[in-house]
Amino acid sequence: MSKWIAGHQPVLDFHTGLLAKLWVVSRRDGFPPTRGTLLLHDLDTLQERGSRTIQIPNPRGQNTKGIRLVRGRIQPDQLFTAGPVVCGDWDDVRRALVTLADGEKGLYKLSDRRIRALRRAFPPSRKFKDVAELNIALLRFILPRIGIPVPRIVRLSDLLGQRNWQRNILTVLKDLNSWGNAIRRADGRVSSIPFWAWDKQEQKRLPVGSVSQALILAQRGQLIPQAAPLVYIVRCRLKRPMVRGTGGAKYEKPLERAARQQRWRIARAVTITSTQGCPAAWLSPKGFRPSALLLWLMGGNFDPRQIERS
Repeated sequence: MSKWIAGHQPVLDFHTGLLAKLWVVSRRDGFPPTRGTLLLHDLDTLQERGSRTIQIPNPRGQNTKGIRLVRGRIQPDQLFTAGPVVCGDWDDVRRALVTLADGEKGLYKLSDRRIRALRRAFPPSRKFKDVAELNIALLRFILPRIGIPVPRIVRLSDLLGQRNWQRNILTVLKDLNSWGNAIRRADGRVSSIPFWAWDKQEQKRLPVGSVSQALILAQRGQLIPQAAPLVYIVRCRLKRPMVRGTGGAKYEKPLERAARQQRWRIARAVTITSTQGCPAAWLSPKGFRPSALLLWLMGGNFDPRQIERS
């Protein structure tokens, strides 16, 4: 892996707050001045908001509506590794953009040209092995077009079978009581066995009943670390600094507190976000953060001047 790590689920609705993290890890002149890796947690469930839909503003109010672009026989409790899938029809997106253009013919023509380009690149005949693959392909297509270089992308499902990751997971398991107790003493919530079993046939996550079961699953590459052990492995075992959002900063506080108390060596982290909205010519509610896809369809670019760092 590269030095700096940013992580998220491979959602379709990759909004501008998430794009801020990508801008940082994809450029040599970002806040950490080095290119990094985007670690995509594709073993989360499709209940994650925006996993298969993009949000488009409703000009008649402050609400948004979700337009589904991932088609396939998959359930919300399945993982991003479920499939196969295809990209849905772009007509719903096109109609929504016509409304948001509010009579501005130039805006409508711009978005229509770009939808035609997406239709050519992502026709219904193009099959993807799973939801993550489709969403990543769309992200790779869009990023250069809004001014963000594509960073190195790694999927968690690919890492679990690698020996280095297995060794680190086994280390956490063997020291689970002392490690977990340290997090709990630091006011963190962590379950007694903070891992999931990966059911590859059904593409679902199942509870792990015992440490012995977890050890077997880890050796098979089928043990999914929950948030606390995942971040612990990245920052304390692999010593990789992280670029995170405000949500990540909140749930990592107990780990950082435990690291100080236990004198663990922990890599640093920077907290990044952005409140960038839609281009001003378009109708959109205040505070709405468009997806990378919607931003490009509206003729916008990612604006690094709107990145907020804490």
